[in-house]
Amino acid sequence: MIHERRRLVPTMIAVIIGVAFVASTLMLMDSIKASTLRTQAAAVGDAAVVVTAKDRSKPIPQATVDKVAKVEGVSSVEATRNIFLQRTDNGQSAYVSGHLVAPHPDIVKGRAPSGPDEVAVNQSSADNHADVGSTITVNDMSQEKAKPVTLTVVGVLNPNARTTNTPTSQEIYLPAATLARISGESGADVLYVNSDRRAAQVVEDVSAATGSIATVRTADEERAFQAEHASQGFAAMTIFMGAFAVIALAVAAMVIVNTFTILVAQRTRTLALARCIGATRKQVRRSVLSEALTAGLIGSVVGTALGVGVTKLMLMGLKAAGSPVDTSVSVTVMSCVIPIAVGVVVTTLAALRPARRATKVAPVAALQPMTETPTRRIGRVRIVLGTLLFLAGAALVIACATADMETKVAVLCGVAGGFISFAGVLVLAPVLIGALTRAIGATHVGGVPGELAVENTQRNPSRTATTASALLIGVTLIATVATGAATGRASVTEVMNSQFPVDATVEGQGPLDAATIQDAKKTNGVAQVATVTTLTGTVEGGGNAKETIVRGVSPEFSKIVRDQSATKGLDGAHAVGSVPGVSDGDKITVTVNGNKVDLTLVVKGRDDQGIVVTQDVMTKLAPEAKPTQMQVRYNDGVDHSKTTQALSKAMSAHQGVTVTSTADQKAQIDKIINTMLGMVVGLLVISVIIAMVGVANTLGLSVVERTREIGLLRALGLTRRQVRSMFGKEALMLSGIAAILGIALGIGYGIAGSHALFDSIMTVRTSVPWLQMLAVAVVAVLAGWLASVIPGRRGAKIRPAVALAEE
Repeated sequence: MIHERRRLVPTMIAVIIGVAFVASTLMLMDSIKASTLRTQAAAVGDAAVVVTAKDRSKPIPQATVDKVAKVEGVSSVEATRNIFLQRTDNGQSAYVSGHLVAPHPDIVKGRAPSGPDEVAVNQSSADNHADVGSTITVNDMSQEKAKPVTLTVVGVLNPNARTTNTPTSQEIYLPAATLARISGESGADVLYVNSDRRAAQVVEDVSAATGSIATVRTADEERAFQAEHASQGFAAMTIFMGAFAVIALAVAAMVIVNTFTILVAQRTRTLALARCIGATRKQVRRSVLSEALTAGLIGSVVGTALGVGVTKLMLMGLKAAGSPVDTSVSVTVMSCVIPIAVGVVVTTLAALRPARRATKVAPVAALQPMTETPTRRIGRVRIVLGTLLFLAGAALVIACATADMETKVAVLCGVAGGFISFAGVLVLAPVLIGALTRAIGATHVGGVPGELAVENTQRNPSRTATTASALLIGVTLIATVATGAATGRASVTEVMNSQFPVDATVEGQGPLDAATIQDAKKTNGVAQVATVTTLTGTVEGGGNAKETIVRGVSPEFSKIVRDQSATKGLDGAHAVGSVPGVSDGDKITVTVNGNKVDLTLVVKGRDDQGIVVTQDVMTKLAPEAKPTQMQVRYNDGVDHSKTTQALSKAMSAHQGVTVTSTADQKAQIDKIINTMLGMVVGLLVISVIIAMVGVANTLGLSVVERTREIGLLRALGLTRRQVRSMFGKEALMLSGIAAILGIALGIGYGIAGSHALFDSIMTVRTSVPWLQMLAVAVVAVLAGWLASVIPGRRGAKIRPAVALAEE
């Protein structure tokens, strides 16, 4: 009996992992949501009414804030505002958040800012060369002609919930007048209004004061709104995580089906004896299902408990990465009940087919030797059905990738097509895997153990296919995500290079002197620097004369652009750009300060971007003009953020010079893609682990099933090493085939998915990460081989004399 229970261990392991995934998904979402709602509730605090600007890009004017403060019964109004700034001092080139100073700030060091050039910072900023007494330089990047402002740090403070919810980011806190001077606008994003009057009446009066520019809610309404908003935000994440939980459970279900199928086959004689002494079919079925129910219940309870620990680790990881979440796990009744119920139901449903097979065992089977019954035959219905499903799904995937559809429709249809086609692959798996293993066997690689391994895979194609399919799912999804990420990265990089062809731009408030240009060129990590002289001029062409921006670039410009098409055609006789009413190849006359030059236009870009000419042409137009900008290219392979910091530090010695790095933006996008890729692959690895359990389960149980056969082989001269080799080669074949099929399908799905997702917004550049594909194949094959080690050793211990004895 104990030996029988041990055979259920693989089932329970699969259930534990799958259920832990479901539980941790629910608990993580509940914990993040609870943390967010606590922060939002703390922000509302004791306010009676909350006023929010309808358009965050247009703050509530200060005049309106003053009107709200004068509403009858209003005792106080606390205004908050958040703007994004760029910091360019002490080698910094970082984004910081600018906030209004709270009425009663929690001062850690120094004092609150009061003067026009004073600022307070949070601890994160202070740790980045902005402690009390130092100076920082910031500018509002959203303002086209914003000037950098230098401020003196007078205090370090702890932000409250109304000021920020991301205390780990760099933030600064300013008086209202200073924040308005930097941003070019006064006012606030949110007003927290205190009053002793009835909230509904305050809302009515405040709404009359604000008009249509703001939304006014009571404190309770604001909390309810924030809760609903948070739920909507977390819904997508829950679906995203839940999809991988479903995948893990689907793979676990395959393992469970395999386990109980083999257990029923091994218990043929026991079940037959039970039938002989009066057990009914219903009782036999109930015994198998009760065993599955027990295994599912135990595995689900353990998996749910494990999910609490996994959630704690995930929250600690998010906290360490800078996410503003609590590390306390929110465990609700639903986050415990749902995983347990799902685990029990999945386990029981997976055992239904084996249980039905158990009821078909005839009593006469008790008088026969217990042997494995080969099931080599594959029905034509399966082949036809699988082929139709695959072709229909593939056609839908291709149509969504190539047709002109709305992105949402294309993605949904593409996912549906992917599921249908993959379902066809799973239906055809016994045929495909059987054909591939026969092809491998025809090569006679691996000697006798290899031939025996091939023969073993042919005995029961359905069981073999189920074992391999569990691994196939994981490999396919990993290959899909890796290909999609590589294609997305390549496509985004191409778009970024075309729109922002340089790595960094250095701009001064006035002309750049030779020392500034030389310091930029000498900066560590900088490969090339091109100067740009920008003036306003007039372009005559197409019968019209229009005012436009004229940029003269030095000869190095062609060497610093990442997208060579940006400078194609630019020379002493041609200008590059776009002018309304002027076509490519038309003649234009450019006039600056009364000086004229006739050129041919090479049309590129938008009409509002002006035209680009060579420095020689610019010298003819404005002989005395000096460069006001530098375009910079970094050395290939360098750390972009470090190079930007070095460049910013070099430029900080020159007054009024700022650095803007598009290379950093590209690196951030790349980092986001890599983070998402790492997270998704990490989630999918769980399905591969479950698949390993399935391979080990199948091979381990088949040791017992083929005891007599292995004993006979040992008696005929097969060594223990050859027995281990036989199981190892069988596992290698199954995992290798799953890897090949999975990678091939994943590449196709990844490319098609990228086209469906990005075709409507940019040109898709297909990229297949072959090194990653090779790594996936190696890991999959290695995982399969590792799963065979213990079953192989167990089989090698079978002694010929014991194996050939009658039971």
